Amino acid sequence: MESWLNRVEAVFTWTAVGVTAITMVLSTADALGRYLFTRPITGAFEITTDYLLVALVFLAASYSYRTGCFVRVTIIVDKLRSRPRLVVNYIAQCVSVLVAAGLVAAATMQAHRTIAGGTLSNSLLPYPLGPAHVLAALGLFMMTVRLIADVPRVKTGESAMLREDSQSI
Repeated sequence: MESWLNRVEAVFTWTAVGVTAITMVLSTADALGRYLFTRPITGAFEITTDYLLVALVFLAASYSYRTGCFVRVTIIVDKLRSRPRLVVNYIAQCVSVLVAAGLVAAATMQAHRTIAGGTLSNSLLPYPLGPAHVLAALGLFMMTVRLIADVPRVKTGESAMLREDSQSI
């Protein structure tokens, strides 16, 4: 299962990297067109916010979790002895799984509503918003699977949530 996770995560991560490049090029071209030629690219801002940034954030969520980029608050946990710390870490991992699963469910329902209802953007270029919600649901699902796969690693301290090099306060 780990190799499957890594392959899918790599596709999502490289897609997010590509989306970052597209976002930079589109934003730069729009700014140049707006300020040099007084001709902005119609819909550039809306496409960037409704699609590109959604893809960037949610497709990279699993990679961000795995590499320890999420912030943890460990002021109290650091003062606990090993057994209570392990219990708290398990609770934190399980609560994280439940929250992530709830986010997947909400994103999936929102994607279903926007696709079934044919929801379009309110910009000059009306385009469907459903696919962006699907991207969010997929990214959150991948992160949730990664969180679930990490539950057994809590005992050894190898869970990505417990990485020592992650940002902690």
